Amino acid sequence: MVTGNNTSDSADYTKINQLIAGNSVVVNLRYDGLSIVISEPNSKKVADIVDIHWDATKKTSELLLHFEKVISPVQVNLATAASVQWILSFSKFTMVPDLLYQKEKASSYLKHTSKLKEENIIVTDTWKNFDAMMVYAVPTPINIFITNQNPNNSIAHVGYSLYNLQQLQAHKSEFCFVHVSNSFAELLLVQNGKLGFFNQFEYQEEEDLIYLLLFAFEQNGIIAPELKLKFAGKIKKGDSLYKRLSTYIGKVEEVALPAGILPTPTLALSQLRNWSHLILSL
Repeated sequence: MVTGNNTSDSADYTKINQLIAGNSVVVNLRYDGLSIVISEPNSKKVADIVDIHWDATKKTSELLLHFEKVISPVQVNLATAASVQWILSFSKFTMVPDLLYQKEKASSYLKHTSKLKEENIIVTDTWKNFDAMMVYAVPTPINIFITNQNPNNSIAHVGYSLYNLQQLQAHKSEFCFVHVSNSFAELLLVQNGKLGFFNQFEYQEEEDLIYLLLFAFEQNGIIAPELKLKFAGKIKKGDSLYKRLSTYIGKVEEVALPAGILPTPTLALSQLRNWSHLILSL
């Protein structure tokens, strides 16, 4: 089992590849690391979770070097997996009402929120119950890297995986969730059963993240002391970030482990909670 704050040099690739062979895999590519979830096909029973971090970078060439250091035929070999679902935590995205979306205008939608300086492919995820389309850019070299790993690939944005997590609690009119990694955080806010806000924040210090979250709440008319915020990732109950958030926000609590995700003797429940949005992609 390989978990925690690992480097690619510390990973036990022999064990990882033994688990990957014939199984379903989810790979989350981030600017500051990657995570791999391995499970039996058509199952939420997790065999292992691999989490590797590096200093954050948004440069495609540098990201590729990091990805290739971990994922390759001689390291993590995804070619033997039954399927690979790629979850991309990239920042060039926008939301478009489903009724207004036109495929031929996908690039123009992104130009309102992002600078597309390099060659990209444009991908969309449908947030059906919110009548919205997420439109996002994947750098072409990274897309080529992805498609070369396994013939049974699919791609989704991390926002879509958070949407799937929220849909398990769709009976609740309010849902506010933040997932925190070393240098980035994603926030999903649902108000009165409707999509209120989704964004990704880059931060260096805890104070930066707290400010960005509180600013997002203020801009959306949310009264922080009345809010219930669920969290996962690099934040633990009782740690410094948790205590600081609890000072400003009404209630801060760990996200519940979704039904159907089966506990395993080799993984702690906290690890399953932290990556439950990825597990739901299996």
